Amino acid sequence: MGIIGAFQVFTSAFVLFGGGTGPEDSALFYSFYLYRKAFEQFQIGYGSALAWVLFVIILIFTLIVFRSSSFWVYYEGQKEESAKR
Repeated sequence: MGIIGAFQVFTSAFVLFGGGTGPEDSALFYSFYLYRKAFEQFQIGYGSALAWVLFVIILIFTLIVFRSSSFWVYYEGQKEESAKR
């Protein structure tokens, strides 16, 4: 959940900089850039493509976390199940 939340940082940049950009685009996060392209500059197709890219990136990271969770999460009784087989 933390990885997904990190990719979707929008509110803090929008509130702090009032919809504009910070010094030299320091607050230009990916989701904020997506918002600006789609809804301020009315490039809806480009904004949609950016949203799909964000979806694919989050999907890849989510799959990596799910696949690797058995290495860093301990499930009680996990050794017992493997011994029964």
